[in-house]
Amino acid sequence: MDGILSVLIFSSILSFYLACSEKSTKYFILSGILTGLGFLTKSVSFFIPLFCLIIFIVFLIKERNSFSLFMRMGILWILISIFVFVLLFPAMWVAPIDTLSRIIHDGVLDTGVSGSFNHYLNNTMTEDPGIFFYVKVLAFRITPFTHFLILVYFVFLLISLFRKKLKLIPELSILSLFFSALYFLVFTCLQKKTDRYMSSIYPFLALISAYSFSILIDFLKNLRVGKKIKNFFVLFIFVISFTYYVWNIFTLKPYFLAYYNHVLGGIDRAQKEMYLNQGGIGVFEISEYWIHLNYLIIQE
Repeated sequence: MDGILSVLIFSSILSFYLACSEKSTKYFILSGILTGLGFLTKSVSFFIPLFCLIIFIVFLIKERNSFSLFMRMGILWILISIFVFVLLFPAMWVAPIDTLSRIIHDGVLDTGVSGSFNHYLNNTMTEDPGIFFYVKVLAFRITPFTHFLILVYFVFLLISLFRKKLKLIPELSILSLFFSALYFLVFTCLQKKTDRYMSSIYPFLALISAYSFSILIDFLKNLRVGKKIKNFFVLFIFVISFTYYVWNIFTLKPYFLAYYNHVLGGIDRAQKEMYLNQGGIGVFEISEYWIHLNYLIIQE
């Protein structure tokens, strides 16, 4: 569910951004549909209207002459998202107030904000894994290459800010960074913490990383060195990246559905540093299945 929600949050917000930047009705409609589907998925989708509101305010300030157009499209977006949510949620047809109340109370306040949740850390049980829990999650659940690209982005951001050339950086990447930081801070403050809750910001971090990669490519193109040295850099990056991902294929077992940064020690180290929420995703069943297959192959 968190994987589906991550896609819906990112795609709905991206569609909303395109709708505002291109003043496109079709993107407002698409974003409204995706937002409604997000509401149907998990309560974390309340970040969608929050992030879209931030984008909306940014464009209202930039495009003051189009105020009435944005207001009409914003109302259309709200109506479509509510329509999709109600249409595909039969409980809303019967008892809308009670249903919304239970979602807010049981799904958000009781479970996420004040609900107790035991974490198994270092052979002990605790209800609070610490303020740095999600820092560890991002460290272990993101690849070293992505870490490097995010670092490149921060360096480029600081250089652009120092040189007063911040306008050269795409607005969408800055918003993505802001959304990720806001999301991270909110969940850090909540009592219940689990690694899968960070999945919603991974697409935003991937977008930032993609932009950083384009920065590196431009840097290599403009580097005043010989062609052989440039080719060496490109080949070096490719070999390192390819080798790491091949390594992952052979070392992820038995957790085939979960990635943990091998540079930091992989899942063996991660389970000593933070609670691993493996419940419900079937990793142990898949592990036993693969082991059984290997056993049959050996027998044959």
